[in-house]
This record gives sequence, structure tokens and C-alpha cells, in this order.
Amino acid sequence: MFVILLLILIVCEFSALGKQSSNPDKNDTRNGEVILAYEGFEKFLNSEHTWENYQKYVLNPYPAVNKLHEKYEECNLINKQRFTEQVISISESKYRKILENIDDQKFCSMYDSAVQRCNIALSPKKEIDVCFFLSPIKDCQMLPVNGRNTILISIEYKLEDIPLIIVHEYAHCLHYQYKPLEEPKSLSDWIIDEGIASYFPRIVNENASIYEGLWMMPKPAVDWCVKNERLILDTIWHDLNKSGLDIEKKYICGGSGFANPPEGFPEKTGYYIGYRIIEEQLKEKSLREICSMDSDELIAESQFFNPANFQTTDSIKYSYYRIKADKIDLKSVNSFPQKIVRIISKQSPYEIEIRNQSTNLPAERFNSIKTHRYNKYANYPKDIALYLESTELIESESPEISHITDSLTNDIVYTYDFIKAALNLVSSSVKYDSDLAREISAGKHCTQSALETLHFKKGTCSEYTNLFLALTRNAGIPGRFVIGRILLPDGNQIYHAWAECYIEDIGWMPVEVQNGNSWIPDWGIKLFAGKDFKDCNAALPDIQANIEKIDK
Repeated sequence: MFVILLLILIVCEFSALGKQSSNPDKNDTRNGEVILAYEGFEKFLNSEHTWENYQKYVLNPYPAVNKLHEKYEECNLINKQRFTEQVISISESKYRKILENIDDQKFCSMYDSAVQRCNIALSPKKEIDVCFFLSPIKDCQMLPVNGRNTILISIEYKLEDIPLIIVHEYAHCLHYQYKPLEEPKSLSDWIIDEGIASYFPRIVNENASIYEGLWMMPKPAVDWCVKNERLILDTIWHDLNKSGLDIEKKYICGGSGFANPPEGFPEKTGYYIGYRIIEEQLKEKSLREICSMDSDELIAESQFFNPANFQTTDSIKYSYYRIKADKIDLKSVNSFPQKIVRIISKQSPYEIEIRNQSTNLPAERFNSIKTHRYNKYANYPKDIALYLESTELIESESPEISHITDSLTNDIVYTYDFIKAALNLVSSSVKYDSDLAREISAGKHCTQSALETLHFKKGTCSEYTNLFLALTRNAGIPGRFVIGRILLPDGNQIYHAWAECYIEDIGWMPVEVQNGNSWIPDWGIKLFAGKDFKDCNAALPDIQANIEKIDK
């Protein structure tokens, strides 16, 4: 009798563990199941905090949560040992506070309401489940689980954001079911995938704005994207066919310390560009057509990345800034595309006001740059020719640099084509080194040379610039090293290095090497210029610059 009772208890316990939803009333209009996996986490909190119990209550009964955990491990987003330690020493009060405010019925109602609106826009081919969970992993995404599309949403998100998250992830499921490719393989796929999901809130709610669509981005970041759309396009263009976690971190991922957007960019700019592409394409195509199209085909039809559309404008636009600094090079500051319009103090501490030309070049000047014929042996004035010289940090005469330059100059007709080829090579082959960046900012390190950068394939904006300038100088194009300050979307400021190339009969052309752009945005303010970092004679801790945008 005792054995029979014991077996009954065991069966009951496993039955309880395997319970997938605590919503007893199945809604007939619901497309799939609502899985309240946070109940398993609550059971874990009520038990001894061991890894075995975490598996028993949180992972094993809920395949979707387990799949998310496995994905994080596979992508090295979590370290298994550290995560286990985090689980064992979990902050119980934090999670109990979250669970105290949970209303099971409210989650079910939110999902039912969202699904009703989504299905009017486009019906899914297969059922879609939603899994509300709680764990040290805070995330929301769609995963295929046991042959079904499952939306996972951490209940750590703000309650008011969850309806938007459901709609966003539901759109991912729809795209997954309709698109010809099973998995995104390059940046172009991710952009379209996130674009459909980001624009979907506006499809299901005519009163929604771009801020609801891009709910995952702070409002100032969205505003920055609207203002700098062409700059984003010009940057992303170089990486469209690339794949891998580094590319995701650059344009798709979020999270301080994990995402690695281009210098001066906010996180998730790929979401914004995807949103804009879908917004325009929906004027000509149905949502079903868009979801069924190949991403590259959709991007090509959008003409968003047509190089002919980049960096031209019918009129010159300016921004104005006030610069205060302990150390500055007035001659460099007063050179194209900047001009000093007022000097308040011309000695340390300096205070000046400048005018800076916008990102978009006048069409006439841009066309002149693009059609300037390449001539490796052109004669330049002495003050320009000195920027062809090899230096300790920019070894432009080395055999290794010559070998690369020779491969890039094959069949080159225009100077601009070589600049773009060198930009693409450097920005795609060098990875950012945040440790070195901290040392340079603290004045503990100067910079690595072009050859060192070529060898180690990593560096900061300075190393990107060194390698690029070594290539242009070897190719007979004068180039100088620039140190400046960038105004970030969140209001912070950072030091940055970029290059300027001299094009005969046209003048200096700013080049944002790290991001692969042939122009520096107007929120990049030049403070020093020289043959290399040392020639600028500007240790960053000594500059103490602060820049303020002003109205004129």
C-alpha cells in the first residue's frame, strides 16, 4: 500500500511540474497556448536554491525556457559556471516583489487582445504559443519549440510595454512562417525581420507612432535616427551581406557592455532602418507579400541603399557649437568643414564658437569628389605633400602595406573608389578593442601603429585611422590624422579619431574610418590634425574639452 501511495505522489508531482498554463479557460479565439512559466520560478524560490532545483522547477518543465537558456549558452551570452553561481545566490526579495504584482488573468487577456488585432492584419499558418517567464535572463524573443512558434517574454518588463512586445514578437512569428528562408543569415535579413516586427504595432493600431513601433529604443535615440538616417544607411551599406554576432552587436543588439554600435551611434539602428523600409514598402505591397519576399530582393526594391542617393543635398546646412578647452589647435579647428565664427578667448582656457557643415555634401562638390581621376604620382604643394610621409605610427612605405595597396588599386579609375575600398577593408578586418581605448583615454597608451593593427586586427578609432592612412599615403593620396570630440545621442561626449584625405583641386575630405563612412557627421568636432597621433601633440587628459550645440 505504501509503495502505491508513493507512486501516486510522484506522478502527481511530475504532473504539476509539467503544467504549461494556469489559465483554465481556453479562449476559443486564441491562437496557441499561454504558458505561465513564472510559476516554476516561484516554486524554485520556495525551495532550496540549488542548480538541481532550478533545472527541476524552471528549465525541465518548460521547454521554451530551456531552449532560451540553451541559446544563451550556445551564443556565449552566459557563462555556465557564473550563471549557476548567480542562480544559487539569487536575490530572493527582488523576484518576490515582481511575483507579488502578477495577475495571471491579465497576461492571458493581454495576449488574447493582441492576437485578435494581429490576426486581422495577417493570419498565422500555424499556432503560436506565448510563454511568460521569470529568470535571471531578461529577454523577449521568438523561438521554435517542438515544432511550434513560441514567444518568450520576461515578466520583468514594464506591464505597459508587454502588449507592444507581444505584437512585436507575434510579427516575428508571422514572418518566420511566411518567409522563404528558415533563419536570418546576414544583416539584410535581420534588418527586414526587425523592420516587420517594429512596424507591426502601427499596422494593428492606427494611433500608434514610430515610438510605439520602436519601443525598445529610447525616444532620443529614435529622434537621432530620424535626423541621421542617411548616415546610418551609408554605414550599414558596407555590412549588409555580413553575418555573425559582431554584426548583430553593431546594429541589432542592445544592452550596455554587450551591444557595440558604431562610434556615436545609439544601439539598434538596424531596427530603425528596417522600420523605414517596411513603412515605404507597405505603400506598394501587402503585408503578406512583404513577409513572403526574400530580404535582399526587398531591400533592392526599396532603393534605400542605392549609393546614388547618399550624401548629396541641394543646399548647404550648418550646425553651430561653442567649444571650451584647456588645449586646442585653432588652425585645425578653422579648417573645412569647420569655420571659427567667434573667438571669446584665444588662450587657455580657450572658448570659441564654430560653424560646422552638415553630413550631406552639396551635390556639386560630392560629384566632383566621386569623379576625380586617380593619379598616384600627382604633385602636391609642400604643406600637403608632408601628409604623404611615412611615420613611426603610420608605416606607409612598408612592403606589407604596399602589397595591400597594389591589390586595391587594380583597375581603380577614381580616387573616391580607392578611398571607399580602403575604408571597407579596414572597417571590416579590424575589431574594436575597448581595453586599449580606456588606456588611451587615460593617457597611459599612445596608439598602436598601422603594422601592429594589421597584425593584431584589433584596435580603437586611432588604430583604424593609422591603417587607413598608411594605405592612402602608399597609394599617393595625402591623408592626415584628426583628433576630435563626438556628441553622443544621450548627451555625453567622447574623444574620437578619424582621417581626412586630400583630393586635388577639391580639398580635404573627412573620413570616418572606424564605421567605414566617407564623411564625418556634423556632431564630430575636429580639435587637432597632424601627420599622426604624436604629431597632433594632444594627450587626451590635457585637452579637457567640452562642446555645446548652440542656436544661430
